[in-house]
Amino acid sequence: MSTPESTASGSALTTVDVKIFRHEFITIFRLVEKTTLHPADIRILETIDDHSKRYEEENETVFLAKDLMERLRKMTDRGRSPQPRRFSQIGRRR
Repeated sequence: MSTPESTASGSALTTVDVKIFRHEFITIFRLVEKTTLHPADIRILETIDDHSKRYEEENETVFLAKDLMERLRKMTDRGRSPQPRRFSQIGRRR
């Protein structure tokens, strides 16, 4: 999860300052780093309304609403292919 620090329009020569957050626990994300990216390196999957998140600047933590987390989980689950089942060979006669 990342949030742009500026809302300047992106052009080929413009860079964007972003904060990168890591998923910590259920609905909690913590700041990992601040960096500058080229707009071509940014892909927005979904915009998040202000009422679905709370940002605590003093401890650099973002909390997301549970319904939003469920929607994001479903979105990421759709992109995953089912894992093949593995069966144990232990005790099996040939």
